[in-house]
Amino acid sequence: MKISLNNSSFKKALQISLRIIKNNPQLPILNNALLKIKNNNLEIRATDLNSAIMVNVKIENKEKGKEGVYAINVGTILEYLQTLRDGVVFLNFTKDKIIVEQKQSKASFPLVDFNDYPDFKIEETEQKILIKAEKFNEALKKTTPSVATDDSRPILTGILFHQEGNLLQLIGTDGFRLSLSSLEFEGGWERDLVIPAKLLLEIIKDIEGENISLGFDKTQGQLWIRGEDRIVSIRILQGDYPNFRKIIPESFSLKITGDKEDLLFAVKQMAVFARQSANIVKWEIEKKKLKMLTQANFSGEGEVSVDINQEGDGLIVGFNFHYLLDFFNLVENGITEITFNGSLAPVVLRNKEDKNLLHIIMPVKLD
Repeated sequence: MKISLNNSSFKKALQISLRIIKNNPQLPILNNALLKIKNNNLEIRATDLNSAIMVNVKIENKEKGKEGVYAINVGTILEYLQTLRDGVVFLNFTKDKIIVEQKQSKASFPLVDFNDYPDFKIEETEQKILIKAEKFNEALKKTTPSVATDDSRPILTGILFHQEGNLLQLIGTDGFRLSLSSLEFEGGWERDLVIPAKLLLEIIKDIEGENISLGFDKTQGQLWIRGEDRIVSIRILQGDYPNFRKIIPESFSLKITGDKEDLLFAVKQMAVFARQSANIVKWEIEKKKLKMLTQANFSGEGEVSVDINQEGDGLIVGFNFHYLLDFFNLVENGITEITFNGSLAPVVLRNKEDKNLLHIIMPVKLD
């Protein structure tokens, strides 16, 4: 069987499938991808049994009406394709190998027995939501930094999908900070879902199409996502997610506002010294001035002041500078609003240019 397709499109599809493919010694077949050819479409499938992806690529089928199913090791073929030029490549499938040709270049790779490959379906349910792909990716990127990266509490490695009226809220927390990003949607389903954050971000980045649809398959316990070029499913995380509403303060005793760039540069300056002092930056707020300081150590010490607007009495508070940088690096330039309820209560950060993002940081206790 012989087909032709664009090399760039083929490479991209294989790269997407690699985000699912893992080194699985117990099921070696999962180290490969399944190729299904029907009419003028090539469907590339990959799964690790907890998640799955199907990527579609337009092709020209040289044998009209003929269909084929093959399994390949993606890594080696992808490495070879990256040495070829953009443009058309020809794939010729024989009984035991795939032959890749482009102009004067030719290479062959062994096929894998596809009969052992798990047969899976991604069921698209009636209950679903429709959202803007660009907005969804943006919301994910702003939520993910607050998600836990260790597995001591697996539920915190996920992003909570919560519906509030016509808004889909994405919430991430690691117990020390929390991010909540909102975006409008159409449709809906009936329950909250917690989705593995790292995997979700990987497999939907660069998804094609202006809009994407998401749905929940109750039978399989999976979230499915469809774009123009792919459909994916991800098994939801089980467990009790923290009640994020209890973490968000309803009032404040002190509010300051300042220029985001001024605050970012000040934190970056203090980070030079804070790395040697348990990552702690001290804030002293008084008389419309925010002074940032670090404790003296063998690297030295620093101090910087930022002009702010202030409502309420002054305060001394400490932060992990990494958490501050994560927030300031994510938001647009403009005015940042920060509210406090004492030196150890949750601190709320907002950017006036992005009203759909709320960020909370827990202060650290100063000596």
